[in-house]
Amino acid sequence: MQPDAGQITAFACASTIILWRAIENSIWKYISLLLFAFFVIASWIFLDHLAPIPYVEQIIFLVADMGSILLFLGVLALLLLIYPFFVPWKKDTLSLALGLYFLMTILVTFVGHFPMPIMGYGISPTIGYLIAITAIQKIKIEQTKKRKDLQTMKTELEVNTLKSFQTELTRFFLAYKFALQEVETKINILQEEFKLIHEYNPIEHVSNV
Repeated sequence: MQPDAGQITAFACASTIILWRAIENSIWKYISLLLFAFFVIASWIFLDHLAPIPYVEQIIFLVADMGSILLFLGVLALLLLIYPFFVPWKKDTLSLALGLYFLMTILVTFVGHFPMPIMGYGISPTIGYLIAITAIQKIKIEQTKKRKDLQTMKTELEVNTLKSFQTELTRFFLAYKFALQEVETKINILQEEFKLIHEYNPIEHVSNV
């Protein structure tokens, strides 16, 4: 069975991104890169030379023959296919890999007889595309929820830390206040003692301010 060079190229590019970020060992990174490169080169050497079907491999050119407006709309539709994977706020590896996969399946159609994504495929790849979009959206929702949970935990930790600091500060000032009151009480006792027993008072004034 002949390999589809276009699909292997797209799959290899997407897989390379995933493995490159997942593998920490540099040697294994380059080994995986060389392995994918080998399969891609081999698939392009042994191309399937069957004649293209116009409404599958050359559908974008059929659209071009129908007029400039329809060609513009067709190209715009293809760009919209990959846009959700490359929007600036998507930083995760899976989004980038899927976006690169669909981008490569579009680009290879201009250098070989390969079906144009969605336009030139049957229903199965369309369902696969919708599953990919749904998966990315679900991952985004889960990541947003995790960020909110982390923010909530951080806020609660900050509140608890502030309350703990406030409690410790209150205890410190209470201890300081009680110590002053204790010293003041002892001085007042001495003052009364000197006044009543020794008939004079060396302590003129007492203040805790």
